[in-house]
Amino acid sequence: METILLYGWPMLFAWVFADQAGIPIPVVPLLLGAGALAGGQRLSLSLAIALAVAASLVADLAWYASSKYLNLLQGSNRKVLAQQPIMLSPVILGVKDSTARQLGWANNPSVTWRDIALAANADGVHLAANS
Repeated sequence: METILLYGWPMLFAWVFADQAGIPIPVVPLLLGAGALAGGQRLSLSLAIALAVAASLVADLAWYASSKYLNLLQGSNRKVLAQQPIMLSPVILGVKDSTARQLGWANNPSVTWRDIALAANADGVHLAANS
C-alpha cells in the first residue's frame, strides 16, 4: 500500500493502460488497493477513477488507431482501400484440434482475422476475450 501512496498516480495510470493494451497483468488488486486507500482518505477516489478511465481510453484509442478492428467487419475489403497499421498486438487463439481440422486451419500458418470472423459469423467458432 505504501508503494501506491508513493508512486500511486503514475503507477495506476501505467498499470491500467498496460492491462487495456493487452498485457496480461492483474489490475483488480491495484484498483482494490486504491479504493481502500481512498476509503481511508489517503488517496482521492475521484482522481483514481479519472486516471483509470483516462488510461483505458488512451489504450482503446491506440487499438482503434491500429485499424485491426476493420478487418473483422463484414465486407470491409470493399470499403477499406488502404491501411497503415500503427501497432500490432500478439494474440493467442485456442481452437480444438477437431474444429481446426474442420475449418482447414490445422497446420495452416496463414489463418487470418478474416477467416476467424467468417467462422464466427457462420457459428463455427465462439469468440471470447480475457484481459
